Amino acid sequence: MFVTGFFAGYFGLLLAALALPIGLYRKNNQISQGVPDDKSGKHKRFECMVRAHGNAVEFIPIFLIMLGALEQLRVLPQSQVLLLGGVYAAIRTGHSLHIRYPGLPIILRMVGFLGSLAVLAGMGVMLMFHCYSQLF
Repeated sequence: MFVTGFFAGYFGLLLAALALPIGLYRKNNQISQGVPDDKSGKHKRFECMVRAHGNAVEFIPIFLIMLGALEQLRVLPQSQVLLLGGVYAAIRTGHSLHIRYPGLPIILRMVGFLGSLAVLAGMGVMLMFHCYSQLF
């Protein structure tokens, strides 16, 4: 499971990169937990940091589980598993960047969201079909 291991490492680094500024912002602004209720907009940047990290945490674990299953069950050749991982890494990174820095082109977020759904749905169909064909 070298491909899955590689992307687990990549996404671990991405999550660390998204989490570090949150911790620093909390320390510098004395925010112990949560996101302050902010009518003034003072903490809007902080809210974007938290959402970028949270959104990545919502999507990445299931992707890695499914990628590992595709690789372990040999549903696809290793080169295609690697390609799938690379595509997902690119679209999730772009999506995270747009949430973190809303001034970037909106296309990053749109492609990231739609691409994430397409990749996860495609992987789900492939796994279900493969496993069903082995069971019956």
